[in-house]
Amino acid sequence: MVMHAVAEAPLLLKLEGHASLPGRTCVVPRVGALETVVFFPGDLSLPKSEMLRDEMLRGYASWSAEDLTRTLAVRFPCYHTVTVLPSRHVLGFSCYDGGFLDQVNETGDPADGKYSSEGTCCAHVLALLLHTRARCPSLQSSRLHLLGFSKGGVVLNQILSELGAETVSTAAEQLLHMVASISWLDPGLNRPGPVFLEDSAQLRRAALRLAALAPSPPRLSVALTPYTSSTHRCGWWPSAAALLWLLLPRAWTESSTVAKLHQFEAALTLHGLPLRRQECSLHEPPSLRGHFAVLKDFHAPW
Repeated sequence: MVMHAVAEAPLLLKLEGHASLPGRTCVVPRVGALETVVFFPGDLSLPKSEMLRDEMLRGYASWSAEDLTRTLAVRFPCYHTVTVLPSRHVLGFSCYDGGFLDQVNETGDPADGKYSSEGTCCAHVLALLLHTRARCPSLQSSRLHLLGFSKGGVVLNQILSELGAETVSTAAEQLLHMVASISWLDPGLNRPGPVFLEDSAQLRRAALRLAALAPSPPRLSVALTPYTSSTHRCGWWPSAAALLWLLLPRAWTESSTVAKLHQFEAALTLHGLPLRRQECSLHEPPSLRGHFAVLKDFHAPW
């Protein structure tokens, strides 16, 4: 099997997801690969052409959807890489509504601070991956490694919530048996809220279902940098987005991420599903560059 160390130019695809909702993926397929890295990005990461046309986002174009897809494809040359883009952006804020979450607020965070176990995220993600596969014949695999970076972690939380429903949907059941690992990479929100799934009943049911996939249950991991774990949260928000940010209530403390992670880890471990924790850029000050560097520095759990 021949694999290439240098990633080909990513393909940007417009697709239909669940219930014919529009979606986009950015793809680097690998001939012969048997597994797929599925990446959910955070704020800022639009297609490069759109970022270059936007005066506010132009300075961040090196973190475009294509660039992040290429970064992961170079890191994992024996895997397909599929970036699933948010349904929309507002002032650079990623909004994972339109099939992923039921509702989001003005900065793209979960609107009511909760994740619904009756949602359609699993169905939407599966539909987008299926249609991506139809456009890229070499992208044939059954094992998925889910990466949620920054705000992209809300998609992983929503998937867990649906796996924790009292009755699991057909789509969630399908996804359950395809997932090999789930990784939260420096997860965070723009306002205080559920960085991780917090509903104890949903967590218990999801953990038990994942742990029951023995002898190879999915491996779960979280990687943090000072950007999200520091008590002094720094943001990227320029111009109009900064003005919006100043109007929002803020209460960022250590409990925003680290304490919530302790609770999340304890709940999973209690039900037989260990969570691997790692810290990146530990001795560096919080920075946006360090935040994005986690994509190169985190230890893959597979």
